Amino acid sequence: MSKDRTNPRTYFRVAVGKKFQSAKDVAATPTLFLKEAEWEPNPQVIQLDPQGTHGSRFMLKDGVRNIYEEPICTLRYWATRSTLHQLLEAFMGGYATSSGSQLSIAGTEITNEELSAFRFPDDVDDPSTSRLTVEISGSGPYTIAVYKEAAKTTKLSEATGVAAGGSFATTPESGEILVLEGDLDATPVTGDYTLTVSQASMVWADRPLSYYTLAIDDGYKKTHFVNCWTGGFTLSADGRTGIRVEENVFAMTYDDDLASTLTASILDNETLAVRDLEMIYDSAGSNYSLPVEGGFSLIGEEEIESSPDNAANPEDFDREMPTFKGTVNVKPTDETQVILNRARSDSLMFKTLKLELSYGDYGAIFEFPAAMFDPNSVPRGAGKKIDPFTLNFEGRADGSASPVTVCDVTMKYVA
Repeated sequence: MSKDRTNPRTYFRVAVGKKFQSAKDVAATPTLFLKEAEWEPNPQVIQLDPQGTHGSRFMLKDGVRNIYEEPICTLRYWATRSTLHQLLEAFMGGYATSSGSQLSIAGTEITNEELSAFRFPDDVDDPSTSRLTVEISGSGPYTIAVYKEAAKTTKLSEATGVAAGGSFATTPESGEILVLEGDLDATPVTGDYTLTVSQASMVWADRPLSYYTLAIDDGYKKTHFVNCWTGGFTLSADGRTGIRVEENVFAMTYDDDLASTLTASILDNETLAVRDLEMIYDSAGSNYSLPVEGGFSLIGEEEIESSPDNAANPEDFDREMPTFKGTVNVKPTDETQVILNRARSDSLMFKTLKLELSYGDYGAIFEFPAAMFDPNSVPRGAGKKIDPFTLNFEGRADGSASPVTVCDVTMKYVA
């Protein structure tokens, strides 16, 4: 007898909890992350086999599924600094890093500071300030610890046996990722110092996925998934509202035994909007900004394939470099015509394209190392006024044998 599946259904205004896991198969306890989200389960995979697949890699009611090809659900929500950071880490694999003018520690006890792994907003007490607390203790050698809050309740990372005038790198606490590197002063004064992270950089990295635990509360049922990752996303805006995110979530494990209460955390409700599109296309570094009309779309896609015979990869999968593509609605002006004419003369090839999404001075800048506009999308006004139009672009590798990234993102947390 055949087993029927339910029809697709989208649940509105659901509570969503997300939390990165310390390792694969180690479920985390999600905190409230999204408050007004939409959840659309994949009807092909959400119906679990009734014969005891609970707590394991689950199957369809009438067969098996490929966990690398079929997303378990689609989430839709507003883009903020917090949601973008989590989305990009889950998709691109690389941890956020911060150095130089992107961060600062009060005083002169620590110099050349750098965060080689940082997670927003998990690692800060208040997303509106992006501050952590660094404690220097001991009398030589010294101990340097990083805490999430001024009250020093949650220790994130620590280095012991640090010599005066020496370099150090902290080791994350269990379940954390934060690493602080720097040089300690020759005559350090012990005490607590404020570390402020104003910006961070995120790039693609070919490393094991950042798995997270996902909890959904639609008002009727609480559902949990473990070993989740993001296989693709779309950012879009129509110019009248904020930026919407559509995220394709893949998952290995279903488990209903996790804590069902979503503990509220500080939510980042400052939704982002598209601000600027900037093109840089010659070695002299000439920058040209196109006035964006408001509407745009940005799509990120990544292909993950099972490879159980790959002994070098303990996760048993291969990650392909992601691709980015999108469209931007441009407002026609005399300056726009000049820029586009220059673009045509350069065969529409650009050295860099930057797309800025912002709320005031906060937000994200997407930078593509090499961007090419579709010639068919560029209007030919021939000196005449033209209507608003759409430019199509695609982020590509830089052509080297081992390209580092196809997209470099700068997240701006504090003005």
